[in-house]
Amino acid sequence: MVRARGDVHCGVLGSPYPEAGLFVTESDIPAQVVGKFSIVGENCEIDDSVRIWNLSMIGNNVKLGPKVSVGSMVHISDNVEIGECTLVQGLSFIGRYAKIGKNCFIGPSVTLTDDPYPPVRRSTGIAAWSGITLGNDVIIGANAVIRAGVTIGARSVVAMGAVITKDVPPGVVVMGVPARVHMTRDEYDEKQLHWAQITGDHTSLKAKTDGVAANPRLAAFESLISSGSR
Repeated sequence: MVRARGDVHCGVLGSPYPEAGLFVTESDIPAQVVGKFSIVGENCEIDDSVRIWNLSMIGNNVKLGPKVSVGSMVHISDNVEIGECTLVQGLSFIGRYAKIGKNCFIGPSVTLTDDPYPPVRRSTGIAAWSGITLGNDVIIGANAVIRAGVTIGARSVVAMGAVITKDVPPGVVVMGVPARVHMTRDEYDEKQLHWAQITGDHTSLKAKTDGVAANPRLAAFESLISSGSR
């Protein structure tokens, strides 16, 4: 565990490792790397296996769990917690006091706001922040915007470009402006597995999954591959 203190890191990034999530094994994870001109605030707890890419800003009192990957030009505000194996892609904004679970995927240019009535501090002089909560295994598509104080339940999916104005229950897929429930996570997983089966490199996938702990979604995928169904 590295406890960072307000340093500007200008190291050269090493080779990338597979995206955090289903297919990461211990052998894939190099020593902690912080990209060129990324800034890490004070009193942060950052696991040794974390990767932070170039030009990102990590605020004060931030906790990044094992195998977290933070893309380039990401802004993570103060007092944010991100659980293990979560991937935050480039150009995303994570507002103050956000709590993000394990195995989450946050696509590019996602905005997790922290001020329901901006700019509250400038207008009132009171810092009245409201953090967003993401449960475990949540997927947030590119360019989605989530209102301050909202909770996204475990295993839910937010479609690209969606605007979330209220809490999302666990295990559903929401899309639209404002977002509404369109299907269950189980239906989404079935579509995902079917898409991977008909378009993916099965040999490469099998090699990546060797030695990885059992996962129900992987088991279902392997069953589809072995059956040869389309």
